[in-house]
Amino acid sequence: MSALTNTEKIEMVKRMVPETVESISFVKIDLDITDLSIADILRNIDKTFPKNSRDRNMIASARMVVAVLCKSTLLRPLDGLILIISDNGARIQIESKNYIVVSVSEDTISDKNKIMDMLDRFTTYLIHNYGEKVESFKDFYMKYIFDDYELDDMD
Repeated sequence: MSALTNTEKIEMVKRMVPETVESISFVKIDLDITDLSIADILRNIDKTFPKNSRDRNMIASARMVVAVLCKSTLLRPLDGLILIISDNGARIQIESKNYIVVSVSEDTISDKNKIMDMLDRFTTYLIHNYGEKVESFKDFYMKYIFDDYELDDMD
């Protein structure tokens, strides 16, 4: 299968989001190269689109989404993970046979504790839906989902 172009990726995301979405900010991250965790990505989005900014208000009102395509060899046989950051009530149509697609509320990325709670729910979702399908699930979890900050909070 040939790689999708950026235009094709944006079109794929457009089919998943409500018609109210006017703008899609699309980013591709190779986790194996950047070594960023999912929590790092969410914290970076929160900093890139700060509360009360024009773009963040567009996200909160379902007029804009941020789509992050996360690639990793540890997700094989899947092609990657797509995080869609949107408002809390956006109706995201999550259907893909080649990608894990997760909708994240923009409010969830505004606080460390909310990010950790979201990662707990995300982990449960992944275990139930992809735990056996993704051959290196445990390695993916330990490298990109498990957050060392959780251990700091236990002290």
